[in-house]
Amino acid sequence: MDGLRRWWLVALTLAAAVTAQETRTQPLGGGPAGVERLALVPLGGLEAALQPGAGLKVTFQKEGPERRLLALEATPAGDLTFAKALELSYRISGLEPQAARLAVVFHEADGGVRYKLGPAPTIGAPATSRISLAEPREALFSADASGKFETDRIARVWVGLTIDGPAAGTLEITRAVLTNEPYRPTGPLLLDLGKPEQWGISKESGVTAKITCPAEGPAGQPVYRLDFTFPATAHQWVVPSLPWRAENLEGYRALRLTYKVTAPAGPNLLLALAEPDGSTYVIDPPPAISTDWKTIEVPLAQLKLASWTKDEDSSLLLDGVAVQLGIHGQPKPPGAGSLWVAEVALVP
Repeated sequence: MDGLRRWWLVALTLAAAVTAQETRTQPLGGGPAGVERLALVPLGGLEAALQPGAGLKVTFQKEGPERRLLALEATPAGDLTFAKALELSYRISGLEPQAARLAVVFHEADGGVRYKLGPAPTIGAPATSRISLAEPREALFSADASGKFETDRIARVWVGLTIDGPAAGTLEITRAVLTNEPYRPTGPLLLDLGKPEQWGISKESGVTAKITCPAEGPAGQPVYRLDFTFPATAHQWVVPSLPWRAENLEGYRALRLTYKVTAPAGPNLLLALAEPDGSTYVIDPPPAISTDWKTIEVPLAQLKLASWTKDEDSSLLLDGVAVQLGIHGQPKPPGAGSLWVAEVALVP
């Protein structure tokens, strides 16, 4: 009996060791915090200087409206395949949050250059943020023969800020480490509902549709409004779509929507996320028709592949998705309706 109990304990211990992932970090630069020997990269369009003294502090000044990069360079040690995010502890002054993004640029040994923008930084107080390293984009000046991100061949890494518009301030980095812990968003990511002309509209022949952005939200705020007319009892549809333009869509758990709708009897709402290749994942069963404002939260894992599309990997990939906010079905009788959407958000 004791022998059996001993083997059971051994098996339990081994199972725990396999399932528990040990956190791994690697300093980006020198020293335990990864900020030693980081060198300021001389790039055009802004003036920057390293300040003497303890720590790593850069002053910068920029006058033009264009986007420029403030970067510090490190030479990483070894294979970076393990890394899922770059974690930065920093303090920034002199910028508006919407005018800056944390950024990392990877220079591969064969000439490939890829970059990833992080979240808008905290301004005016010490903060720690992660930049996801999933699927970085290839830079226009990249000379990558392989066509893929080679994490085992990284020769140099730049870390810093993109800055839009005139600015003058400081960037202080106290810690820069690569980690196998993934990027974790700290709050909802709201879709910018944009302007009516930014939406593409796909619809059945004969259906009329118009998008406006009136101040008709629950708190009097501007909202997405789709007005449509279904002229026949046959299956009718109108599906506007808008790309979700954000650099970091990883790490979110659910899709949240606040909406209301008036419609002829019969049609259902069609609320979906569509990948760039057309693979479309819908909320199924569709949200209830409600003439009062209603907020729903649907786990992304519960979105279903639409029957009229296909996906080779059968999984929703958020990078590059477009949001679809429409309605379809057989109206009985034909008629007009409206769909208002006050908020679309990804939530952690």
